[in-house]
Amino acid sequence: ANFMRVLHLARGEYFRWASADDLSAPEFVERCVAVLDREPDVVQAYPRAKLIDEHGAVIREYHDNLHTVADRASDRYIQVLERIGLCNAIYGVMRTSVLRRMPPLGAFEGSDIPWQAEIALHGKIWEIPEYLFFRRMHRDAQSSMSPDARQVHYDPASAGKPVMRNWRHAGARLGAIVRGPGDVRDRARLLGYLARDIVWSRDELAREIGAYARYALSRRRRSGRRRT
Repeated sequence: ANFMRVLHLARGEYFRWASADDLSAPEFVERCVAVLDREPDVVQAYPRAKLIDEHGAVIREYHDNLHTVADRASDRYIQVLERIGLCNAIYGVMRTSVLRRMPPLGAFEGSDIPWQAEIALHGKIWEIPEYLFFRRMHRDAQSSMSPDARQVHYDPASAGKPVMRNWRHAGARLGAIVRGPGDVRDRARLLGYLARDIVWSRDELAREIGAYARYALSRRRRSGRRRT
């Protein structure tokens, strides 16, 4: 909710989020803005990243590998989903007008992944070949939480409920395909790509349905006992 509140208040042509404990080189914004000013088809520019510990010591270099400049929107979308890892690019500089056309970040664990992929439907993503972003990794960081703990971090009201992560990701991807730019061929291709992933994930999807059914049954039983 804080992320989306900041975006709602933004008034500039370009926009960038900055997490509380990450660091950025002084040239970060300058390098990204130069690309966006020069390349009208680029909607997001981000630099390479180094992972640092709680004391600022470098752990390792990290390659996001999300430089996607294909002309076809479906090519860019698929490339992002097949390459994405830590999703550092979401802390790059983006065109505010593009973000305004997208839905809010979902209140579920890993929602930045389908959201980042949807950005690629609107234009090209450019990687600056310099290490200008320093992402802090430590045991108290959100990225170190368990999936269930991250879900509660996103949505405190979801505590104790089934996560349904795979279903929510599939729903977010379907929404992006339906509302996003692209011709009929692009949409058909991406719907086929999503259908293939759903088939491959059918066991996880079935387990989530089972977990939700058990949760709903348990709530009904508790409610019945309270009435009696």
